[in-house]
Amino acid sequence: ACLFLIRGDSEGYARFCQGMVQRAGQMENPEAYVLARICAIGRNSPVDPARILQWANQVGAVKPWELHVLGLAQYRAGQFDLALQSFTKSNVEHWTAGGSRIDCHGLNWFALALVHYRLGQPDEARQCFDKANQWLSQVGPSGPDQPAKLPPQDWVEAQLLRREAEDFLTKQRSP
Repeated sequence: ACLFLIRGDSEGYARFCQGMVQRAGQMENPEAYVLARICAIGRNSPVDPARILQWANQVGAVKPWELHVLGLAQYRAGQFDLALQSFTKSNVEHWTAGGSRIDCHGLNWFALALVHYRLGQPDEARQCFDKANQWLSQVGPSGPDQPAKLPPQDWVEAQLLRREAEDFLTKQRSP
């Protein structure tokens, strides 16, 4: 899903999400976490934000990565205060993914930048964005032909959230 978005293929992303939702509808116990994450990562998801939020709530949101996805779903549903709480809770505990030892909680800083921007808090948004970029430089590739230290799905998500936050913060500076 993220690769469609990175390439700027919003129609491909929409088809992918809709296909996932269709397949999930035919399953007895669809993977709510995966559905919520895939559908919440796009700033213009083809799936109703209320449905994404429903999947995120099904997960139970206890682990930091689950709280992160809940925060994304809340953010997409316009529940900025709740998203702020979820991302803040997610940031309390470090988490690793995909067998890596790299802390993935930095994804929250990009999301927090988005939330603070929407809450009309540009200074906080900029501080979160700066923290996120600092984290990204630490977990990024050490050279042009080297992989990132993050699992691929988290690296791509970080790029998407960074791009979205950067768009908002750039608008803020424009006259």
